[in-house]
Amino acid sequence: MLRSQRYIPDWSVVLVTAMLSITVAVIHVLDQGGVTNYAGSPWWLGGGYWAVEIAGVGTAIAVVTARRWIPTWILAFFIGFGPFVAYLLTRIVGLPGDPGDVGNWSDPLGTASLLVEGTLMLMAASTLLRFWRFERVAPQTTVASSGQPEADILIPVTS
Repeated sequence: MLRSQRYIPDWSVVLVTAMLSITVAVIHVLDQGGVTNYAGSPWWLGGGYWAVEIAGVGTAIAVVTARRWIPTWILAFFIGFGPFVAYLLTRIVGLPGDPGDVGNWSDPLGTASLLVEGTLMLMAASTLLRFWRFERVAPQTTVASSGQPEADILIPVTS
């Protein structure tokens, strides 16, 4: 497939996705009380916070600089998915070593986090779906009556 025929996400989608990724990182910095302030138990939860924060900023940079690269959009999806699922698990069954948040659904920062992460997942998933749909469209060259090939026409491939 010609490079000009590949899907390129609009800048508005790219910038909103980047801002959502950074917002996920900022929410986790606020929740732990600062960049390096996590001193709670269990220790691995602090590592999870740091991973989300670093990956959120890295994903924002990657989405802006490599907006055609599908792995960046997969990473953007998982930057929303990981903390979203972890938050639900902490509220429903609790995490090993951290049972204190079971049933605590009234945390406003947690609610904001769910909204931001859910929106990030939707943005990334819709972009990935467009990549997939566009890749399924095969170029087909038609020949004019003069014997010369005309411009490529995109025809959906059915399987």
